[in-house]
Amino acid sequence: MPRKRTATNDFTDTAHDVWLAGLGALAAAGEEGEKLFRTLVARGKKVEKQVVRPVDEAGTRLRSTVKQVRSRASKSLGSIQATIDDSVTATLHSLGVPTRKEIASLSRRVEKLTQAVDGRGAPKTKARATKRPAARRTAKKRTVKRKTAKRRPAKRAAS
Repeated sequence: MPRKRTATNDFTDTAHDVWLAGLGALAAAGEEGEKLFRTLVARGKKVEKQVVRPVDEAGTRLRSTVKQVRSRASKSLGSIQATIDDSVTATLHSLGVPTRKEIASLSRRVEKLTQAVDGRGAPKTKARATKRPAARRTAKKRTVKRKTAKRRPAKRAAS
């Protein structure tokens, strides 16, 4: 039997219809949401290909440029250092200060000349200095006899 239309029944029917519309919207959102999600993923993949590739290429170019700049800076720094070294060396020479290499070379030459004068053969590698405690050194000094120089008779001039 049909219901009698009253304001309360109309309000209840309208509220029920709103409820059903909400459930329908929820169901549609669930169905459409999945479709929308898949569509958005597909669009995202396309955009990613368009955006990521240029960014990767830009990063590669940037790394290459940085590498070139470092190489040029290193070469420039080496050139500047060489120029400064040359200037300092020239200044030291003008003041009469020998370089480390010159001192080492002269030391070797003096050593060879000393050996030649003394009649020695090959140079000794390193002289070994023995150190004694201070107490032993002083005791040793007391017991050492001093040699007195013998006088040689003077040579007589031929008369």
